[in-house]
Amino acid sequence: MGSDTALELKGLAKTFGPRQVLAVDHFVLNRGEIHGLVGANGSGKSTLVKILAGYFDPDPGSEVAIFGKRISLPIHDPRGHGFGIVHQDLGLVPELSVLENISVGVNYGTAGIGRISWRREMGSARRFLDHLGITIDPKATVGSLDRGAQTVVALARCLRQLEAAEAASLLLLDEPTVAFDRDEVEVLFGVMRRIASGGNAVLFISHRLPEVLEICDRITVLRDGKVVTTAETEGTSLEAVVSWILGQSLETFFPPRPPVSRIGPVVLRVTDLAGARVRSISFALSQGEILGVTGLEGMGQDDLPYLLLGLRSGGRGRVELAGEDVTGLDPAAALKKGLITVPSDRAKEGLWTEGQVFENLTLGRLGDYFRSGVLRKQAEQGDAIRSMDTFRVKASGPRAAVNSLSGGNQQKVVLARALRSAPRVLVLHNPTVGVDARSRHDIIELVFQAASNGAAVLYISREYEELANVCDRVLVLNGGQLEGVLSGSALTENAILKLCHT
Repeated sequence: MGSDTALELKGLAKTFGPRQVLAVDHFVLNRGEIHGLVGANGSGKSTLVKILAGYFDPDPGSEVAIFGKRISLPIHDPRGHGFGIVHQDLGLVPELSVLENISVGVNYGTAGIGRISWRREMGSARRFLDHLGITIDPKATVGSLDRGAQTVVALARCLRQLEAAEAASLLLLDEPTVAFDRDEVEVLFGVMRRIASGGNAVLFISHRLPEVLEICDRITVLRDGKVVTTAETEGTSLEAVVSWILGQSLETFFPPRPPVSRIGPVVLRVTDLAGARVRSISFALSQGEILGVTGLEGMGQDDLPYLLLGLRSGGRGRVELAGEDVTGLDPAAALKKGLITVPSDRAKEGLWTEGQVFENLTLGRLGDYFRSGVLRKQAEQGDAIRSMDTFRVKASGPRAAVNSLSGGNQQKVVLARALRSAPRVLVLHNPTVGVDARSRHDIIELVFQAASNGAAVLYISREYEELANVCDRVLVLNGGQLEGVLSGSALTENAILKLCHT
């Protein structure tokens, strides 16, 4: 294992019961390199990260070397080897301040003894936040921040820890740009380049393949726990990466859009909707239509689902469903009226994470399975099995723990539960965040089917290419107001980007 490498894996494997989920024969990340690691959900990426973080003990015979030094397994102190990780779930303490979250990993600069110098720690926190190009009050509680700002805090904490280690650095970023707009992505890319240029290295895990091809020097693709290929990103096409991930050619990233003849009369009419970050928006949504809403971070689009359901204090405006005033309906009442939301944060707001797959699929419709006060579990599970098949949910069975599923399959469970209720209006908030290419394709197909069956779909996302290929119209918000509406031939990724930055 050479000293010019930042990370080298040989024969790295992990087996759970009779199933081997990871078998990496050889992988090398060089000093000065930004290396992309991609693959479908369930391809082995999460297992690999957990081994490197010390959560999992790999199979006997596995070898890991960091900066040329072979280390014992399981890994007990990644930071001691100059290895920093920003996990997808961030690992922050929401009740603590930004300052406390950044400093806690280095014992507040005290080496575990002595009095804390809060002035010094405040200066250090501000320095790392400035380095990441974002203004955040170090005294703010992390739980009060949006996801993008929380990601920046996690990055600042990791960089602080690596600086304290006083060694060459290897930074592993697991889906760091999920909540970032384009400007924030550019800032992060600048940080990654600076880290790599100093003889360090970055391992970048992401489902956003265009970003991987843009920032990375090389890319490695995992499928079924094995390395399919490692390639230079220069000259590698998006189509090639998708085919490596899926194991088959995918003619297009997006399924064919259903014909516009599906679009019928107006179902949802919103007038002068306003809130803390929304300044009077009006729009109409028709039966069978897919209406996109987007904007840069903080422009108000992420507040729309909550304002529609009256879940934001100080909300104003009028919401009509098929001509009926439904302003301020709570979620349960909205569900009965056919106004159904698939939330952005599936783990916190969309799933019962301690439950099984069938329980999550039938939530909200348990009354259908009671006879004479007795719950007919066989009927409930039978319906769940049919739903798993219809909505392409991959799991070991209906009784599998829902938190054991990949992100893409968890999202399909949430979407399946919504579509089983035959919604009149379906509000989708970032429906493909954190899912792989195949799951993304499947989810979009399900959205198209819902629209073809008459559902009016409000599609809130910051994936501009996706919006251009999925939606009939797109509303672009800027400063909480409607900046413009795109449709027909004018609806392109570049047009959305330009309006967002107007």
